[in-house]
Amino acid sequence: MEAMGSAITLGTLINNSDYELALHAPFAEAQKDAIVAYGAELLVPFGLTYSCLMGRPLHCGTCSACQQRREAFIDAELGDPTKYEEQ
Repeated sequence: MEAMGSAITLGTLINNSDYELALHAPFAEAQKDAIVAYGAELLVPFGLTYSCLMGRPLHCGTCSACQQRREAFIDAELGDPTKYEEQ
């Protein structure tokens, strides 16, 4: 993250500019269930979000991202609105 942030900053410098573009990743260190719980507080429409590594129309349900997603909803004690190929 630090290297990418530096690259973005250096790549977007404008002479005599009063602003600087920066990269922030506030959830990079957060647990997935905490992110889901926070998203629920913000009324995130999780049914419209996509996490699957396979790039199919539906979440595959078996890749590591789908497994982490399922576990995050379970750990956050929230219903998972995601439609998976493999239930």
